[in-house]
Amino acid sequence: MPGGALKLGETLEEGCRREVLEETGLSVEVLGRCAVLDRVTRDAWSRVWYHYVLIDFICRPAGGTLRAGGDISEAMWHPLESLHELQPMTPGTAQVILEAAERHRQGTLAG
Repeated sequence: MPGGALKLGETLEEGCRREVLEETGLSVEVLGRCAVLDRVTRDAWSRVWYHYVLIDFICRPAGGTLRAGGDISEAMWHPLESLHELQPMTPGTAQVILEAAERHRQGTLAG
């Protein structure tokens, strides 16, 4: 899943579209938010090393050609049914993807 930091003055949706384009070569239409998560990494003494707030969006391709770009080594389409085969994956990522797909089917994504 593409991601990165927002640029100063950039909206969440603008940042999402920019990161997807940079990392996959695809321009996308942002359909809605599907998850808001904390990722806290601690050192050996339990002190916070990094704290990221992640806001995931579900998007629809609107143009471009899928390719690896930016800071990724591979870009691919993958069926949801075999999502568990993708390794390594950050814990919880597969669940966010599956829940977002289901909410999209039901029409219950946040705007």
